[in-house]
Amino acid sequence: MRIYNVDGAEAQTCLNATRCVAWLLLSGSDNNTLILETLGGLIDAARAGDSHIALRLAAPRWDWRSIPLASEADTLLLDLGSGPLSHPTAVNVGNPHLVCFVASRDEIDVPRWAPAIQNDPMLPEGGNVGVAEIVAPDLIRLVVWERPGILTRACGSGACAAVLAARRRGLTQENRITVDMPGGQLHIEVHKDESLTLIGPAAIAFSGRLPVDLKDP
Repeated sequence: MRIYNVDGAEAQTCLNATRCVAWLLLSGSDNNTLILETLGGLIDAARAGDSHIALRLAAPRWDWRSIPLASEADTLLLDLGSGPLSHPTAVNVGNPHLVCFVASRDEIDVPRWAPAIQNDPMLPEGGNVGVAEIVAPDLIRLVVWERPGILTRACGSGACAAVLAARRRGLTQENRITVDMPGGQLHIEVHKDESLTLIGPAAIAFSGRLPVDLKDP
């Protein structure tokens, strides 16, 4: 599976897209599981009820080289900030994420403040910026400013990053957490080795045909 952002750049991971592709492939077969290969690694997918897919993800990477950062730094509390967004936690869950915790997600003007963090020289490949609010130990409200500079309604890898960052920073100890985003909810379970299971729905938005000229080399 290959994933391209709207600017044409290839992305390592998109868990919403992965869930949708897995659902399409499984709906056309008798299998209940499959493995998808992405630039971010292999992802196990399985049916998880009506129109829901569970993805099993490898443990995240926390060291500064894996984010990647331009120089050595504490990834738990990076010395980066923009307006009300400050000291994000950086984690790579197949792609780079920086999670900023705030008192109220909806009071933050994300398009105004997040680009400065996303484009900071400390991030040679940029990063996805999550703005997270801890509502309860098992509930996080989240919005993500994704590469290459888009406010998205949902972000599967961003949801995983927010859960991992909240646990690392001691904001919750729960192993099963719901992440609420403008586009809906995802359910995430963290295992002992910090590998994850993400469960979420898939639905058909539209269908069509892509014309292909087989004579075109």
